[in-house]
Amino acid sequence: MVLPPPLRFALFPSNSVQRVETLPPRSNPAETLLAAAGGCITSSMGLVASNSGVQIDGLKVKVTGVRQDSPPKIISIHYELTIDSPDTDRRIDSIFKVARRNSTVLSTLRETMELKGEWHR
Repeated sequence: MVLPPPLRFALFPSNSVQRVETLPPRSNPAETLLAAAGGCITSSMGLVASNSGVQIDGLKVKVTGVRQDSPPKIISIHYELTIDSPDTDRRIDSIFKVARRNSTVLSTLRETMELKGEWHR
């Protein structure tokens, strides 16, 4: 399994748009939250794939969030995985579902906001 390249993030505050290609050295707490979500799903995917015998040759994640101004909070997160694997879509979809259920950070966030994720090749 190849480790994923640096995570890509985009945070969309309601008053401006900010695109961040990698987590900058002086990231703010909202960007750190997005990084935690992306890091947790990629870690979960790697673990579940390894335990299931699914080969993953490459894995990238893009995480976006929507921020509400008043009161200030992240109201939704969307993550998109790009997976390079010789395994079937059915097997990858199966491990994706298990990884989502077993991701500690995603499970925590799911309780407080809209959380959506998908994968593609």
